[in-house]
Amino acid sequence: MKLRKKLGVKLMGRTCRGICQMHKAEPAPNKIRYEIGQKRCTFCGIFMSIIDSRCICCKAVLRTKPRGKKGSNKNFRYSSK
Repeated sequence: MKLRKKLGVKLMGRTCRGICQMHKAEPAPNKIRYEIGQKRCTFCGIFMSIIDSRCICCKAVLRTKPRGKKGSNKNFRYSSK
């Protein structure tokens, strides 16, 4: 932080400029959004159908996996040694 002040570097904050609305994904059930290739921008709050890994609008990294853990261990097996 102090080094940035010495060098005079200013960091720009993220802002949603509305560009993402043009790339908004088609409605789909929430369970399969990531499976069909849609990505979510957590800052803009929408799902998009784009190839990039960053949001076109705010340059935030897009989420490609659901954050919930429901059912994530259904194939888990205990190993007995």
